[in-house]
Amino acid sequence: RTFAGEDGNETITSIEFRDDTVVTSTNCYIGMDVDTVKAQHDGFEPSSDTETALSYVDGDCKISYMLTDGEVTAITYN
Repeated sequence: RTFAGEDGNETITSIEFRDDTVVTSTNCYIGMDVDTVKAQHDGFEPSSDTETALSYVDGDCKISYMLTDGEVTAITYN
């Protein structure tokens, strides 16, 4: 997703991955189970942890893992 600023330039506001060929900087990917995602983020407390989503905030960036039956089905960076 993009946002057009007052100066007319577009800024990327979010990126969503729905393909299992992409790996995050913490080596997480679509199809991974939620317990492994949490282990990969060792030392970070989730900002949100529900049955359908798990999110972490690092500075200005938020990474969210969408979950179905305890498995990652999409990853979004905001």
